[in-house]
Amino acid sequence: PGVAFLVGEAEGGGWTIVDSAGEASLSADGDTLHYRPRSSDPLGLGGPVSGGRDHWLAHTFDSFYPDAATQIADQFSSPRTGDLLVVAREGFDFRDRWEIPEHRSGHGSMIRGHMQTPMWSNRNGAPAHLRTADLFVAILDWLGVPAPAGIDGRPVWSPA
Repeated sequence: PGVAFLVGEAEGGGWTIVDSAGEASLSADGDTLHYRPRSSDPLGLGGPVSGGRDHWLAHTFDSFYPDAATQIADQFSSPRTGDLLVVAREGFDFRDRWEIPEHRSGHGSMIRGHMQTPMWSNRNGAPAHLRTADLFVAILDWLGVPAPAGIDGRPVWSPA
């Protein structure tokens, strides 16, 4: 009951997302991600969705799993990624009971409460939707520090 969905690499490329009701597919075509429910809609998007990173963030921002497609693609692009991604339901954690502190849906889940972080700034021009990795690049810009090469954040806002 604690598993919201599972993700694994699909034969022939892309990923299969499975929940208790069925499955959907996620594939990449260059910078565009394509989500297609088959026998289920594990991400709860109501149907197929295609677009780039910025489209996914804006389109899914108010969904239960905001930006999940982009996050899945990013997870599986890492050389340290395993074969299976297991996503917990809200209120569940995959730690043992004896581990302290007790967790209930620990840090790093794909649920909205873990994916969205409030931000306040006295600088104008911040996009309506911003990933925390991109916020890091913006703060470095504000401080006049160049962003290190190879980080996940993108320069989508320049508060300086």
